[in-house]
Amino acid sequence: RGQRAGARPPPLAVAAGGVGLGGVRAATDAGVFRTLVLCAGLGGSTAGLPACFRVVAAVEWDDGLARVYASNHAHPVLVHDISDLPGLLKRLEPFAPVHFVQLSTPCQDWSPMGKGVEGPRAEVTVWAARLLVALRPRAWLLENAATLLARARPGGAWRRAEAILVRGGFVLRSTLVEAGDPGVGQSRIRTWVVGVLDGSGAFCDAFVRGLDCFTALGPRPRGMVQRCTVAQVAPGIGRFFFQYRRSRKSPMILSTDRWAPAVVKNSGVVPGRYVARPGDAAPLRECTW
Repeated sequence: RGQRAGARPPPLAVAAGGVGLGGVRAATDAGVFRTLVLCAGLGGSTAGLPACFRVVAAVEWDDGLARVYASNHAHPVLVHDISDLPGLLKRLEPFAPVHFVQLSTPCQDWSPMGKGVEGPRAEVTVWAARLLVALRPRAWLLENAATLLARARPGGAWRRAEAILVRGGFVLRSTLVEAGDPGVGQSRIRTWVVGVLDGSGAFCDAFVRGLDCFTALGPRPRGMVQRCTVAQVAPGIGRFFFQYRRSRKSPMILSTDRWAPAVVKNSGVVPGRYVARPGDAAPLRECTW
């Protein structure tokens, strides 16, 4: 819709052994991947994209989250319900063409910490699939819970979304990614699903394998762990931090010279009275965060 004449997306280059960051940059010397971010949240996924993916707009339905996002990013963030497909497509027309889409749809209904019961939040992924088919980007990357595919059921939200995308001409591949490996300062396994428009299965396989080389610290050899510590991602934080953990045995006072356990909704809870636990890295009074 509304694509400018001659504004063709740059090719996704397949480097030796997969798609490396250098190969993508080489493919975009004459341009960049015009990128749309869906379910943008506070903007963490946007911050993690390599520079060759230039975000032209983001979409987030929660006004409070959108305000925080807008305070950290210069491009427009549209506050819009993704289920209003005609209205959203109309608002996205000024940002065409879109070459690449990154989306992190709600994961609670598939999360291993949840009950595995699908509700309205799971349906957001179905609406996102319809939007991807309408936009027809060259490729997209969906990030969601580690158990997205394991908990998918026949007729459920993910299977319906998958069918929509395949019928729309996308080749799909998936992989599990440890969040710490690309450079996030925590340990958390996530599912990445990649879709390539009218691409070959071999190309999509190579693209997924190449994701192993993308990190916040730059490209790294395949299989080499290069995780960021809490101190690296939050300079000046100090030597120790407090993170609430539901397990009664897990330490809550941790060193910033390593990555954090998975950060969840209640990680910021501070009990009124804390009893030191075996394994704590320091006394509570030495925590700076």
